[in-house]
Amino acid sequence: MRPVLLSPFVHRLLHIIIFLFIPVAIMAPHIVVWEIIIGGLIGLYYSRKQSLAEIPLPLTIILLMIPLWALVTTLWAKYPLSSLMTSLKILALVILGLYWCRLTLSLPLQSRKSLLTALITGFLFGMFFLVGDIWLKNPWQIFWQKSSAKALAQGSLIVSLVAWPIILWVLQRPYSIYGRIGLLVSLLISIFWVLLQIDCDTSFIGLFMGICVFLGVLLLPRIASFGMRLFVPIIILSFPFISLFAFKPEHIPSYNNYMHEISFIDRLYIWNDVATTILDHPWKGIGVDGTRHHEKNQEFREWQFIDELGKQHKVQTQRFGIHPHNAILQLWLELGFLGLILGTLLAYQVLRQIYCANLSLVEKAVSSGLFTGVFLVVWVNLGFWQNWWISALWIIVGLTISLFKGTGETSEKVYA
Repeated sequence: MRPVLLSPFVHRLLHIIIFLFIPVAIMAPHIVVWEIIIGGLIGLYYSRKQSLAEIPLPLTIILLMIPLWALVTTLWAKYPLSSLMTSLKILALVILGLYWCRLTLSLPLQSRKSLLTALITGFLFGMFFLVGDIWLKNPWQIFWQKSSAKALAQGSLIVSLVAWPIILWVLQRPYSIYGRIGLLVSLLISIFWVLLQIDCDTSFIGLFMGICVFLGVLLLPRIASFGMRLFVPIIILSFPFISLFAFKPEHIPSYNNYMHEISFIDRLYIWNDVATTILDHPWKGIGVDGTRHHEKNQEFREWQFIDELGKQHKVQTQRFGIHPHNAILQLWLELGFLGLILGTLLAYQVLRQIYCANLSLVEKAVSSGLFTGVFLVVWVNLGFWQNWWISALWIIVGLTISLFKGTGETSEKVYA
């Protein structure tokens, strides 16, 4: 396949987009949507001029089936116009994201290096902004009308995922093994320190769990391959039932004895309520993006919370939010049982591509770490249809796979 040679203008435009990716994600994450739109349209334009690298067909089909099935669910959604617009936006982002990834895979080595340089410099600029915010004690909170630590939570999630293409870049440097390890440890310490200062535990935990899986793939590739492809689908299929029975309201006060973060306890109540609501329409679901319009959004629950000092508080929260802070539950609630199956197939197919493709062991390990971080974030924190999140994932995935050298030996393939 002939490499794609970008025009000077397009090259500069992509360079600016990638450089601004982290700063924009920190300060105004919704602008990231426009970045993937521009990147995807550039990929679509060049695909008309020449053939781009192909994304595996089974993965492409599953990716497209989710928003297409979401379109079908608008037929019985409570607010069909809102559901239709959400479905069309997700479908557009999937198509643009696929073209963005195909473009990055088709670029010559020099162009990929240039984009990576832009990402690293933008990453350092974004980290400088975060550190400045921490040291100066939130001087920007006046613009957000809330503590900047809370406002920057979305950006911290993206920072924890952008760490992975940078980790891969460090491991590919022509330095000594000790030089690469030293640089990698220094990088991770700085990122973890910054993430700990921001009010978003998920970003820290997601990166930490990703590092654990990364090391597992490096040390025990066959076991890690088998374990990930077995347990991730099991988690997706079983979690609605776990939420239904393990998080019953009468059980949650006992969990409060071990967890003293009010948002964690509130989330358990929401998960149980969502799991119970799933049973009202288990096959068809309530329609895409139906959670934000559900009548339980207008209802409140009262419950007791015990803080770290043992003091009891009476708390009142919404039964539902605009999303259930759990993509697994949201898929089944809104898209029915078929939506849950499609989500399971998507996770399995991504893992299959990671472990069975012709990649080096390091590339497999980095991809596994990135997958783990993404999975944990959507499992316990975000909704499935958040545009800024989907757009950021496409940009990160495209930049990560552009670093793959494609020189992995057959003996390095990881099979269960």
